[in-house]
Amino acid sequence: MLAYLRFLLWVLIAAFAMASCSGAYSISAEYASIPKLKSYNHIEIKNDSLSDTSITQPVLRFVELELAQKGYQRNKQADFLIAVVSVSESQLRTQLYHDPFAFHPAYAWRNHTYAYYEQIIHIDFIDKQRNKLFWQGSIVVPQGKVSYKRLHQSVHKLMREHF
Repeated sequence: MLAYLRFLLWVLIAAFAMASCSGAYSISAEYASIPKLKSYNHIEIKNDSLSDTSITQPVLRFVELELAQKGYQRNKQADFLIAVVSVSESQLRTQLYHDPFAFHPAYAWRNHTYAYYEQIIHIDFIDKQRNKLFWQGSIVVPQGKVSYKRLHQSVHKLMREHF
């Protein structure tokens, strides 16, 4: 029974560890006809709480690089618009750990709760003709661990797999 509980505990720890890794997610609208769109432009977000420019500007450059590789061109008379928004969230995480120096085996398992912050970057593509969002991609980055190489890899993966 104890071996089964240890196995279950390791499965839960692995699941939480995988959930904490940065990821890339996207949604798209059914009405959007992406192949017809040829040109883009970007929207500047003026709200300071939604635009950490140290994050959004490089992400916008990486998105533009990926779009250029797919044949899209930046133009003032664009078919769709790009908006990049960065939001910070605080989360609480509880981890169960084994204390080998507990005075009794029943008290050997302990909880440790800590707060952590993550940066969620939303990349929105808006159909200019319909004025509707037709695609949104999100990248989750642990705050304080932002590297431009990692951001570029995440944007590349997001655009390659989901757009």
